[in-house]
Amino acid sequence: MAEIFAPSPAPVRQRPPSLRVAIGGGAAFFLIGLLVAVYGPLIPVLRATFGGSATAASLLVSAHFAGSVLGVLTAGVADRRSTFRARFLVELIVVAAGALVLMAAPAWPVLLGGAFLLGLGFGGLDLDLNVYFASAYGERGAVVLNLLSAAFGVGAVAGPLLVAATDGNRLAIGCTYLVIAVATMPLLAGAPTVLPAGPARNRSAAGGRPLIVAAFLALFLLYVGAETGVASWAATYLIEVVGSSADTAAGATATFWVAFTVGRLLAAPLSLRLPPARLVPLTLLLATASMTLAWWPPAAGYSFILTGLFLAPVFPTALSWFVQVHPAAGTSTALVIAGASFGPIVISPLIGLTHDGLGPAAIVPALAAVIILDLGLAVALRRVRR
Repeated sequence: MAEIFAPSPAPVRQRPPSLRVAIGGGAAFFLIGLLVAVYGPLIPVLRATFGGSATAASLLVSAHFAGSVLGVLTAGVADRRSTFRARFLVELIVVAAGALVLMAAPAWPVLLGGAFLLGLGFGGLDLDLNVYFASAYGERGAVVLNLLSAAFGVGAVAGPLLVAATDGNRLAIGCTYLVIAVATMPLLAGAPTVLPAGPARNRSAAGGRPLIVAAFLALFLLYVGAETGVASWAATYLIEVVGSSADTAAGATATFWVAFTVGRLLAAPLSLRLPPARLVPLTLLLATASMTLAWWPPAAGYSFILTGLFLAPVFPTALSWFVQVHPAAGTSTALVIAGASFGPIVISPLIGLTHDGLGPAAIVPALAAVIILDLGLAVALRRVRR
């Protein structure tokens, strides 16, 4: 899930980061895109290696995002006590530690610990990179974050391709994580020690409209659960229901992330024509329609790709919508982003239970149900006024 957000920037009283730091930011976003996209095609390989049910395998995704929630919250708490430079270094070290555990894990419990560490670093990097670059580039922050979002998308595309190229070899995948994390450390070490003034410093209370905050948190939770659910379970569905090879399924997952990246780029001009309260329900309706196509096995691969395209605009557009209806969103925005990470923690095990109880053909109806619930909530939220 690694989502890019750009709160209204405050004036910046220092030079923007150097090109080296910007390259480091791109490398870090590539890394977290790679991390989140590997699980889908890797799960069938790990099940073949370690055994276990689909429910047990789904806990790998849950462990990652449990770590991600803690990473976001820890980064938020450390915000007042440390510099971005120090936090970037610690977060990359945590990712490197998770990579080492991934390579050496002898059984599922240890593997889950490695996924938790990877998620812990992922969550901290996701929050700190967004806040840092939104602040440090001032009025150009949105442009920079769009470029970083593209780097995340490239990493998400590379994840399934890495699994296919290495046949799911954990040593090769872990080494890739480790090399990128270590190489990124000296690049982000150039981040200024002085914290830039920006949106992260807004400590305004979230109060006033707690029900609105809760409703949007649920909207984001369901969305992130759907996004990661499709990415994580598409390969399993294609292999077990459609009869695709592991390489074909991994390629479909990679194409899902290509479509997702394209969808993010197309969201910018679309948002100029459609207000968020219309664009979010529209894209969720299209995602629901595309997901239902997967019930017809010959169309399943195309269905997952189209779903990635239609889901892509939801998070940034919904975040803009949230800020419009809840202007005092300084603290609330961080809360919503942290809460969104619970989506995969809740949704992925439910899909695993559905798979084990009703068979692999039930994966698509389960995913469609999540998107429909999100659509219903988005339609209900259209009644909300600022």
